[in-house]
Amino acid sequence: MQIDGGVNLIDLHFQGEPGVVAAYLVRGWERTILIEAGPGSTIDALIAGLRAAGSDVSELDDVYVTHIHLDHAGSAGLLAEMNPRLKVHAHPFGVPHLIDPSKLVASATRIYGDQMETLWGRWVPIPEDRVVPIEHGERIDIGWRTLSAWHTPGHAKHHVAFLDEHSGDLYSGDVAGIHLPGA
Repeated sequence: MQIDGGVNLIDLHFQGEPGVVAAYLVRGWERTILIEAGPGSTIDALIAGLRAAGSDVSELDDVYVTHIHLDHAGSAGLLAEMNPRLKVHAHPFGVPHLIDPSKLVASATRIYGDQMETLWGRWVPIPEDRVVPIEHGERIDIGWRTLSAWHTPGHAKHHVAFLDEHSGDLYSGDVAGIHLPGA
C-alpha cells in the first residue's frame, strides 16, 4: 500500500493476521531502503509485498531495523543471503546479535519452545562487514528524501526510530506502544 510518494507499507500478515507486523519500502533517487524486516516466518509475504510495490530484494540497498526483536529484524539475515550487497543497520547494542544471533535465538527458544520456528522462522547470522551501527542523530540521505535516526529507549534499550524529514512521518517501531486486537 503506497502511503506517500516513494513509500510503501508492506503488511506482512504475521500468523495470517493483517495489521500486526509491517515493513516500509522507502525509495529515494539514490538508494532504496527497507525499514524493518519482519520475522523470518513472513519472508514470503515480504518478497510478495516488495514485488507488488514494483521492487525486489535485489533492488534493496539497505535495511534499517528499529530494534533486533524477532518481529522486526528476524528476516534481515535471510534478505542479506538473497542480496550480497545489502547492508543491515541497527543500534550499536543490537549489532553483535545480528552478527551472532545465538544468544537471542536461545533466549527466544526458551520462551517459545516448539513454536519458535512456526512463529518466528529461521534467523540467519549476517556477516560482520554488512552490519552497520546507527548513531543517534545520524542522517540517512537516500536522495530526495532524508531520514534521521533517534535513539528511543523504552521498549528496548537498543530501540531507534526514524524520522522522514521530507514527509514528517515517524517510523517508530514499538516505541509508541503495541496495539493488540481485543486487548
